Amino acid sequence: MKEHIKTCAMNVTYISWKIQDYILNTCDDFVLQQIVSRINSAKCFSILADETTDISTTDMFSLCVRHVDET
Repeated sequence: MKEHIKTCAMNVTYISWKIQDYILNTCDDFVLQQIVSRINSAKCFSILADETTDISTTDMFSLCVRHVDET
């Protein structure tokens, strides 16, 4: 990315918030597919979910998936 910013024309940097969101969503989809694929092929897995409210009364949710990878 650093090299791209150095060498690209200033009017085509592709770093607007829309492009950044698109790149992040694409990476998110890819990572999620990889995780789901590993879990589906695992011999066993477990799911741990937890919820809490922070000091600003915002609900926070965490999800942890553990799986056994016997390759």
